Formats: sequence, C-alpha cells, structure tokens
Amino acid sequence: MALTALSHFGFLMIRGRDAEAFLQGYTTCDLTRLDHVPALLGAICNIHGKVETTMIVSRITPSATLESETESQPAANETSLLLRMHRDSVKAVESFLAKYIVFSKAKMTDVSDNWHCYGTFQQQAISDTVDISIAAMANRREIWSRQPLAATGSLNTWVTEDIKAGILWIKPDTSDTYLPQSLDLDRLEGIDFDKGCYLGQEIIARVHFLGDTKKRLFTGSSDAPLDLHTKLSFENKTIGSILAAVQAEKGYFLLAQINSASSQIDVTAGDIHVTFARIG
Repeated sequence: MALTALSHFGFLMIRGRDAEAFLQGYTTCDLTRLDHVPALLGAICNIHGKVETTMIVSRITPSATLESETESQPAANETSLLLRMHRDSVKAVESFLAKYIVFSKAKMTDVSDNWHCYGTFQQQAISDTVDISIAAMANRREIWSRQPLAATGSLNTWVTEDIKAGILWIKPDTSDTYLPQSLDLDRLEGIDFDKGCYLGQEIIARVHFLGDTKKRLFTGSSDAPLDLHTKLSFENKTIGSILAAVQAEKGYFLLAQINSASSQIDVTAGDIHVTFARIG
C-alpha cells in the first residue's frame, strides 16, 4: 500500500471515565456518532465561537492507548479519545483545555511522539493501526500507527487534495480568527447543530440560523508563489486572504477565505491576478 507520511500532524489523547462527556462540551461535532463511524471531523472553539483548532477525533481501543509497555491497562469504564490536529497546535490546545478538564475524571496527554499519521488513497487494512475515514476526504483515508511505517507518497499531492476539498488544519498563527462556518466546516459535516451546548455554540448557532455567513473557502491557482495570509482585493477593497498553498505540477494551488457570495471571482494579490472558485 502506498502511504504518505503526514508528519506535520500531532496527537492529543484524552482518556478517562469522563473523557467523552468532557470533550463533548468543547467540540463542534457530536461524539455520540462515534458509535457508528470510525472518526469525526470537528473543531474546538473558544467562548467567542472562534476556532482554536480543527481536528479529527476517534474513539480507540484501550490496548492502543498504552504509552509504554509497563503502563497499566485502562479501567473497563474508561474512554480513550485520540485527537489528530496540526502538530504545532497540540501544546496550545492542551493548554486551552487544561483549565476546563480539572473538573472531570479525565486526563490529557500530548502523544505526538508516540503516534504516526499517514495518508493513503487505497483501501487495504493494516494490522495494529487505527483506520480513519471521514466524509470530507472522500476516497482518501488516514492510518494512525504506534509504529513508523514505510511511506513513499507525495505530501504535495495529499495537501492538494485537502485544499481541493476545502479542509484547513488550523495552526497557532491562525487560531482564534475564524468562525467554523467560514472554514466550511458546516459543509464538511464538521458541525452538528443538534448536539446541544458546547463552548462557543451560541454564537455558532446564531450565525447558522441567521444565515449571514458570506466568508467562505475558495480555490484558485497561480503561476507565481503567494505567501500565506496574502491579502486579496476586489475593486480596491480587501475581501480575503490566502490560507493554504501548495506547489503543483504547474504553478501553485491555493486555498483562500473570501467574503463573497459569488461562485467565482477575479481578485488581485499584489500585482498578481487570480481567479477563485467557491468550493461546493
């Protein structure tokens, strides 16, 4: 099986009797759905509804959570949740949640050095790994492994597919900036509007039911490289910025957040003209 090493991702483990009840109050996805699906896309937001991190979360078997050969097995009533996010965000998210988890019978651990993330376009199972699939990735899936695996796939190809799908992995320099809807998480099934209360839910729900989100994700391409956060202008007014970019076979493939209801729009980035199309 051809695997792509996704070493820019890291992992946060939340484990304990109250692990799921605790995290349910801080994520946009409904963790009870893990009874029926292997993993969920979601976000952890602050009280203002702004995204601290985007993530994938999976409920994993107790034996897979052991951080060393000598560590005791989890109790029968313990839940183990593994959160995959951008590696640069793990410490910040751990710190963000630390002030809340003290009231729960659960603990958090940065296990980024103990788990490895790989991407694949193929469907064969690999023993002793966690197989991750979410609707937003379509025919792709991730493999989470305690052991390093041989990987020869192209990271640029994988990132290009993320951009085409409109999947953005928030890093510390972009945290506390975006509402989840403006990152298309509602379109990507990363927000459950029926799950009940969680941090930031009141603002996120109000935006949803009022239908006043014009900032959405668009893709485009450029012959010249554009830096992240490059401002995009239309009729001399800034309407968006570059959120992700990857070098393709010809030029550069771009993901941008743009404040526009149009399905397609021509903008300028400095002296470069780019045509963007709305995702979905």
